[in-house]
Amino acid sequence: MDLRTLNASLPAKEVLGTLRMLIGHYEGLHWRGGCPFHQSRSPHSRSLAVNVHLRKFFCHRCRAHGDLVDLYAHLMGLTLHHAAVQLRERFLASREQEDGTEGTVWKDK
Repeated sequence: MDLRTLNASLPAKEVLGTLRMLIGHYEGLHWRGGCPFHQSRSPHSRSLAVNVHLRKFFCHRCRAHGDLVDLYAHLMGLTLHHAAVQLRERFLASREQEDGTEGTVWKDK
């Protein structure tokens, strides 16, 4: 499984919930809140936009951008590889056991 496939398979709302991000505004599949990359702390900040459907984020202030794996890696202080392994184990391992795809080899982007 490559990183794009992993990102597409992740339950976005659960991953964001795990990160305990300050999401203060919801518009359907678009969530807005404070950006962890430039440490916006205001509960009213809406600089970071997360598209839950595409599993991508973009900060309109500091221009940080990426997917859920990138965001998780940054907030948890991990490399992309270690973030991918943790996300897979936490959110996808039981699903892979059920459908027989367990033990897939990781590839970098």
